Amino acid sequence: MKKTKQTILISVLPVIALAGGLFGFTGTVSAEPPCDPDFVTPSENVFMVLPTGVDDTANIQCAFDAAVAFGSGAEVHLTAGDFHTAQIVVNDFYGDFTGEGLGESVIMNLPHLYVTPVDMYLDPPSANNPWPSLFAFVNGDFSISDLAIHITGDEGTLGWTIFGIDPPVTELAHAIVILGEEADVVINAVSIEGETASNSLYGYNLINGILFEGFIGEYPPPLSGSFQVHNSSFRRMASGTPVANVSDAQIKIYHNTFEEIFFGLDAADFVNSSFEFSNNKVSATWYGIDLYNMFLSENVGSSYLVKNNVFRGAYGIVFEQAFGAGNECLLIGNNVQHATDLGIYLGPNITGCTVVGGRNKTNVLDEGINNILTGVNNMGTGVGPTIKPFMRR
Repeated sequence: MKKTKQTILISVLPVIALAGGLFGFTGTVSAEPPCDPDFVTPSENVFMVLPTGVDDTANIQCAFDAAVAFGSGAEVHLTAGDFHTAQIVVNDFYGDFTGEGLGESVIMNLPHLYVTPVDMYLDPPSANNPWPSLFAFVNGDFSISDLAIHITGDEGTLGWTIFGIDPPVTELAHAIVILGEEADVVINAVSIEGETASNSLYGYNLINGILFEGFIGEYPPPLSGSFQVHNSSFRRMASGTPVANVSDAQIKIYHNTFEEIFFGLDAADFVNSSFEFSNNKVSATWYGIDLYNMFLSENVGSSYLVKNNVFRGAYGIVFEQAFGAGNECLLIGNNVQHATDLGIYLGPNITGCTVVGGRNKTNVLDEGINNILTGVNNMGTGVGPTIKPFMRR
């Protein structure tokens, strides 16, 4: 169950990027030319963007800049059509990013995007330090809904590296990344899809679908706030909705579909936070979900609820992080019957976790301490806490 450096890379690749020059409406703080009125239309708090059929980067970036200048309650709305864009960076957005629907508003990447070649994560994303992400949001309180993102082509970037990985990576690291110190984000009815790709780290041209992580700088501070993803789909990428380095955060991933994916979700480093993964359908090559330590030696003061999911792949649920003080843990009602190698794994540093199954085909390997397993095929040993606190939720 040990991770390789490439495996750990999966949730350590923050990607924010930028979009060429910054554009704004007349009267905003931007000194750049105004938005193209043929394709960006302001109406009260709504900034509507129409596709050009060629390169929509400047118009999308301009609409976001105008929405940020407007303040709380702004909306960037994509009409129906196909949009083509380079990296977009949005700081302190307090509003909504919407489309006309999953099959109506479709965003695609332009090819061969320039990315800072080495260790872009050491500095925030900017025009001078582009990251390998299509959309990067730093801080804010916003929602994204009713749109699709399709990552196309074998070489989304000109090449970049992080942590000394060789050769340079040409796939995008994220379709959407949320970074900073505090962000509250709701994702609903969004489709993220990549493609198979030769000479890529995980066999796809996209590493992460939507990442929520504190990861700017050599010693990155944690990200707080909330992250909800529901009624969405993730296909052909390494990890769908990874989460890492969070403190005082509420994470809820529910009613989503993950297909042709290496990991459904991988997550690391929780402090005083809550994590729920429920009612999802995951078909993964390797792990359905995997929790581990990245920066921290142990996770503390956090609750983990994994319930009513269906997993297919080599492993269903893998908890290999180290539990410190004040954690709660319940895994209940998960269908892991189609996990070919192991349904549920509790590592040697997991303590006080309760696993409730419904069939003796739910194989659980418990290498931890004071865990309780009921209604499962116990492949290890463990005794542990009551599940009543979770059942009251």
